[in-house]
Amino acid sequence: MEGAFFLAFLCTLQIFLSKCSVLTNTLSQSQLILNNQTVVSTGESFKLSFFSPSNSSRNRYLGIWFNKISNRTAVWVTNRNHPLTDSSGILKLNENWNLVLLNGTNSVIWSSSSSKHTKADDSVIAQLLDSDNLVLRYESNNDPENYIWQSFNYPLHSFLPGMKLGCNLETRFSRNLTSWKNDNDLSPRDFTGWIDPHGFPQLVVNQGSIRVDRASPWNGVRFSGSPELNSHSVFKPFFHF
Repeated sequence: MEGAFFLAFLCTLQIFLSKCSVLTNTLSQSQLILNNQTVVSTGESFKLSFFSPSNSSRNRYLGIWFNKISNRTAVWVTNRNHPLTDSSGILKLNENWNLVLLNGTNSVIWSSSSSKHTKADDSVIAQLLDSDNLVLRYESNNDPENYIWQSFNYPLHSFLPGMKLGCNLETRFSRNLTSWKNDNDLSPRDFTGWIDPHGFPQLVVNQGSIRVDRASPWNGVRFSGSPELNSHSVFKPFFHF
């Protein structure tokens, strides 16, 4: 009888812990994301958690990947330049309302580094959207125009619907794609995809400072000499210049 009770207790405890390991799609200043915890977007399309690229890798990253694809496919990573080597990582909102990733010695190895928070009387939350966008926003305002910070402004190697690629000619802020070194080392390699705005803008790929590929220039309708970018049920291509 005692054995059956103990087994039932263990099963209940396991269910409880598994529930605790999956957080809602938002993170407040009173919450932490630990090594074994996962944030899942509302529609369960994407999840954010710690991971190692392979069983042979000691590197651990905090990243976003497709939630419903069995083959783990990471699309965005916070600490690609500073991987953890153990399970001590913690993600939290600090006193300045920035997302920070801490290692085992409580040192910051990644930060959202935003200075746009100006409303002292309004709380800030982090939210993982179903678009894969990780955003910092005011709790009372979910207008994308008022996001304090968003991961879509910092693409890595993946370009997803809703992202922008190119340079803001007024602020000179540039969004580029940069390849990973390999499947175990997610730090930047020397291949970069970007929009060259000089003359007629065109999509180019550089290896270091050497241009190795390019699309035909944009003629106001499409990239000339390239197949037309047709609308799709998932995304519609836009070009703003």
